[in-house]
Amino acid sequence: MILLLTKIKWDTDGESLKECRLPENVIVVGLPNPYPRETVSQQFIDDIVAEKLTESFGFCHDGFQWEVLNETHDTHTGGGFYPDMLGVIRI
Repeated sequence: MILLLTKIKWDTDGESLKECRLPENVIVVGLPNPYPRETVSQQFIDDIVAEKLTESFGFCHDGFQWEVLNETHDTHTGGGFYPDMLGVIRI
């Protein structure tokens, strides 16, 4: 399963994302099999994904939006999602 994190509210103390070298969007890969698409909960996101996001980039955040991507989700030019500032983390 792959998650897409968007609208991340980074705590940058007023610096821009570019100055801090932070992504606007993050794709989360490597979620363990015990977490099938149907069972992803806000509690899992709060406990596991949010902590990993902070650990991976070294900045705290005040939340984000998320969605589960499927294998055919448009993630390329010509598709629906192709961000300029993208980060990838593995859990």
